[in-house]
Amino acid sequence: MSKFPPIIDLPADAATNGSYPVFEALTEGALVILRGVEQIIQGRRALIETAATAVPAGNVADELLAFYDDAVAPSMNTVHALSQAVKIFREKREWSRRLHGLFAQIDLPAPILYDGGIPRLLLGSEFVEAAKQSGLFEPGDFMRTSPTGKTEIFSRVTPDATPIHRDYNRDHYLFQMNLWFCLHSTEVDEVIRVFPEHYHHPVFTMECTPEALAQVGDPLEFELDFGDAVLFHGEHLHASPVGKPGRRRQSLDFRAAVACHDDNRHYHEGFINAANFGRAADDPAAIDMLVELEDAAPTAERLTAILDAFEDLPFAEDRYLLLADKAAGIDNAVADWAIKTVISRSDLYYWVLAAGR
Repeated sequence: MSKFPPIIDLPADAATNGSYPVFEALTEGALVILRGVEQIIQGRRALIETAATAVPAGNVADELLAFYDDAVAPSMNTVHALSQAVKIFREKREWSRRLHGLFAQIDLPAPILYDGGIPRLLLGSEFVEAAKQSGLFEPGDFMRTSPTGKTEIFSRVTPDATPIHRDYNRDHYLFQMNLWFCLHSTEVDEVIRVFPEHYHHPVFTMECTPEALAQVGDPLEFELDFGDAVLFHGEHLHASPVGKPGRRRQSLDFRAAVACHDDNRHYHEGFINAANFGRAADDPAAIDMLVELEDAAPTAERLTAILDAFEDLPFAEDRYLLLADKAAGIDNAVADWAIKTVISRSDLYYWVLAAGR
């Protein structure tokens, strides 16, 4: 039996100042609720500002605040602006940048990878159908094009929108945790459902039917105010919140894989090493360069400058191999040096093998 209670309720700073063994509690199946996470509060503010800039027409900022704080349905223009902001946050790894400041202060075993966050926006079915016909959104906003690729932005309204599942349904050698939060306050039936009776038990994915819910037992009950988040081990059986007509929700699933010796692509694409976020939360140099490499085709001169800059930044294998991929055929000397750097500096078999290939 675990020495920790099923739910641990902490001020955010208690999790990050070393006064509570958060990781140990998670490994024994406890859910850790973090109250008043400043990174979430500031992140919502930045998301609203980004949306208002992305689509300047209308009252985007005011409508989003009314949506979050008072559940007032926003206009189609504002939802379009919000979808653009979500994509900008994803492309720039904005949630990872912000939440790195939280995870970097929790004692976690390295290597640590972040997935960038999976956004979920729940609106009424009629609104979503109108959005599909508006011409403002892309097909991938409603349904992902690849099972392990970028996720859709809009979530279905029905209570069986996602199956009862674990993040992993197989043996594995890493510890993946999920930080789940909304950008507004929630009640008990608006939060993610976690079924504690089946932690580590061989109960696998099932459709979220009344029969299945009766089988897995009652979920843990808790409420989250805006700024709060729940952190739990991905081996917990869990499902989406209860779907009810007229409810709105904007939530984020943010996963961190710890003691992870590969790129975690077998679970989901897009994980990157926490070392890319610098030695401190306010050191953006490495992640800025990674985003630049992901989104552009740099010149040979720029590739050389980036390689030189890497020498003064924390080492991360994925960043060097991305540089090698971008440099191939443009400046093979840079590509060769980046590959040899991984082989000489990494102590992880996966990355040395990837570089050798």
